[in-house]
Amino acid sequence: MKIITQTLRACIGASALLLSVSAVQAADPAPVKAPNFSQLDTNRDGYIDAKEANASLEVSGWLTTADKDKDGRLSASEFAAAQAAIGIEQK
Repeated sequence: MKIITQTLRACIGASALLLSVSAVQAADPAPVKAPNFSQLDTNRDGYIDAKEANASLEVSGWLTTADKDKDGRLSASEFAAAQAAIGIEQK
């Protein structure tokens, strides 16, 4: 009976540990990774225009908000600021 009790306690302890690890993993999701500036600037003019932004769902969604000088394109600094503001890890 003592061995069964010890085994049962060990199983309960292991189950509790697995549940707590799972809860921590669920609460701390992996960072979102979006394409970097040079991957999107396909014509290499130093800006990401609307056509280039549309290649990435993440970027096309915030192009107009991130375009601080309202010239219809993102500079490298506007792109970096937007990614930092929404917590996207740069590659």
